[in-house]
Amino acid sequence: MINTNPTNISLNDTADVYAQFEPSKHKHVEVALFYEGKDLLEGKITLSEFTKSVEANEDAEREMRDLAENTDAIFAGVSELLNRGDIKSDRFQSELREQIGQGRESLLHKFIMCQSLKSPLDAAVSFLAWNHTRALFDLEEAHGVQLDRFRNLREPDYFGTSESQLTLLSFSTSPSNAETVANQ
Repeated sequence: MINTNPTNISLNDTADVYAQFEPSKHKHVEVALFYEGKDLLEGKITLSEFTKSVEANEDAEREMRDLAENTDAIFAGVSELLNRGDIKSDRFQSELREQIGQGRESLLHKFIMCQSLKSPLDAAVSFLAWNHTRALFDLEEAHGVQLDRFRNLREPDYFGTSESQLTLLSFSTSPSNAETVANQ
């Protein structure tokens, strides 16, 4: 049991603080002491307030563990999608396989951890969309151009690879061609 009445205990050093908690909580006590130990020992906060910090640290660790487990499960699910052939594009398969091969250090794994993704397919498609959009931004920055108009084009024929589809729009970023595209 934790004694939360600071008038009944003497907290002269951190050993006294650790003694107030079960050994299973000591790693969380250590974190709370780092941030609030001085205030606790000087009586600026109560043991009850300190205990809330310990419990918050414990909750945060549990949430991080759950997040890591969910991230690993979705990441493994993306690998399963690839193995089943659910991702049809060779280019996208290759990009995702490269990420899977890098494991937890991959950008895909970090992306999954930082996003609110519900399934492996959601993760794969969202990552590919994000990564390709990021590549467009990098391209714009590297060459001092702006491709906003192209991002708004939704007609599938505009992005086809046949000769007739490739001539539907001018994707040039030069000023003279940009006016032509804007006037279409």
